[in-house]
Amino acid sequence: MPLKVCLVKDIGTLPIRFKNIRIICPIRLLWWVQRESRLMLTVNRLDDDKLNFKELLSDTEDTNIPEAITTLSSVDNAYSMALAAGAKIIQPTLLDFSTLIMA
Repeated sequence: MPLKVCLVKDIGTLPIRFKNIRIICPIRLLWWVQRESRLMLTVNRLDDDKLNFKELLSDTEDTNIPEAITTLSSVDNAYSMALAAGAKIIQPTLLDFSTLIMA
């Protein structure tokens, strides 16, 4: 019920209108408070998610330098040994093959 300018004949209905306003206003206020509360919970949850994702990204992208150097050295040594072993296996085979062709 919209509020109108009160005329003399409407004075009798003022208590009813004030009662309606007293009922409607707290309901509207409660609705806005609930809406604000839900909005704040959503904002807080999104802030927490943002922080968690930043920590996860940091854990993923950060590198432990001494551990990385140790791993690189061990992988490099394993690669060099594999190449050396492959060269030793292939070397006699190629020599044998070349001697068979010349004979």
